[in-house]
Amino acid sequence: MVQRARTGQHPDVSGDRPKRLHAPLTEEAREAAAEHTAGIHQEDASERDLLATYVGEQAAESGETLTTPVGTWTGWDDTDDDHAWTTEVDDQTVLVFSSGDPDELRAFVQSLTTEPIAS
Repeated sequence: MVQRARTGQHPDVSGDRPKRLHAPLTEEAREAAAEHTAGIHQEDASERDLLATYVGEQAAESGETLTTPVGTWTGWDDTDDDHAWTTEVDDQTVLVFSSGDPDELRAFVQSLTTEPIAS
């Protein structure tokens, strides 16, 4: 499983299941949150299926690749300024996506690891 390396910059998240919090937000707050939010999805599914579901049908390779300890990532963009990276880990596709700053998303992808995180 891909995990975020502990850097001290972000709070640690523990537990096997993601928790969802819902709160009503103004349009301005939703836009600000979108600029600073990234999603991660790991599943035994095709790259194209995950991109269509989480990024958009129009996602196309950006021409960028990124090599990290997790693997070699392929960059993607779509017509709505969404950005994504995909790789394979243990026969599963890993998708990291955001509509925020592409450089921040790249830095986030570079911080991911498959190494166990000590508690």
